[in-house]
Amino acid sequence: MQPRTLTYNAVELRPAKNAIAICQGTEVVIITLDQLHQFTSDLCILAASMREDMRNPLEEEE
Repeated sequence: MQPRTLTYNAVELRPAKNAIAICQGTEVVIITLDQLHQFTSDLCILAASMREDMRNPLEEEE
């Protein structure tokens, strides 16, 4: 399967060798697969923390 460019609004994700290029207009940021793994891991931890912060304090804890 051939890697393809994905577009989200004005941001494009392009496959690169052992990396992903994030492009918006003329700006390009290249993230290695190791950096991407760490970033997504941190993002999941942050999202879980935010979800916990948004819980209703009146909800019963199980």
